[in-house]
Amino acid sequence: MARLEDRMTAGLLRKDAVDPETRIGHVHLKVSDLSRALDFYCDVLGFS
Repeated sequence: MARLEDRMTAGLLRKDAVDPETRIGHVHLKVSDLSRALDFYCDVLGFS
């Protein structure tokens, strides 16, 4: 993946986008298929 600065230079990110040091804490997600969502988040993304 290209570095943040390279993507900004290429116009792929706005300069006023969210600061790269920003961290996401707690997130709520609504899903329609719990089994499929669990497979994705656990098996694909490695969440537990």
